Amino acid sequence: MWKLYKDTVHNEKYLYKFLSEENLQKFLNNGEIWFSLAREFGDKMECTTIDDFTNGKLNIKKIQERQNKYLISCWHAATKEVLSMWDTYVDTPEKRRKVALRFLKSDLIQFIKQSSNLPPNTKSSIHGKVIYKNIIGKSKSSLQKKRIQYFSFRKEYAFRYEKEYRFVIALSRPFEQKGWSLKIGNENQLLFKILINPLLKKAEYQKTKQKLLNSPQGDKVTESSLIKWLQPESNLWD
Repeated sequence: MWKLYKDTVHNEKYLYKFLSEENLQKFLNNGEIWFSLAREFGDKMECTTIDDFTNGKLNIKKIQERQNKYLISCWHAATKEVLSMWDTYVDTPEKRRKVALRFLKSDLIQFIKQSSNLPPNTKSSIHGKVIYKNIIGKSKSSLQKKRIQYFSFRKEYAFRYEKEYRFVIALSRPFEQKGWSLKIGNENQLLFKILINPLLKKAEYQKTKQKLLNSPQGDKVTESSLIKWLQPESNLWD
């Protein structure tokens, strides 16, 4: 049973997931979304608590043991698409987030709630917006004012631009895999749109667009709201 984190405000219309072509294809093949183990995230402060910081030194082992019990799917919450969530640099072309899934927030929440394949040993499942509060380097007295109901929904304020909405599965035992694929429905019946990165150069943009339009989910492709300014199919940037 999914529970809404009621301490947050929910007025955005859409939830976005920015993906590489490979990860988009995985979703289109089976209608599954990925929940990463918290320990696999680049942010090492995932799932830290106020009490972790009150002793002057972090117990890394204890934090990692806690992270091994949380599976998280992260989404960008917005009514309007923003440029900052598209990749401006990447390690390799294959990893570039060339596309994005866009769901009506209400639709995605309903699809996830209806899913019946939660992982074994699921203790609770919660969704809501991330709360951005700094706790690194704070005094013990000020730390007490930073407490929130669910520590898995707190991130440092520097990440506020992400405007993250997340789905969190808490487990009663450590998870032995890097994550969990949650099937949210038949991929041919789910309601969503596919956007193409408007920062791509002309040839790459057109290649990606044509490939998607010719796929079974071609009717899901919709133009980015940013192409009016970026004009990826023109020769202006080449």
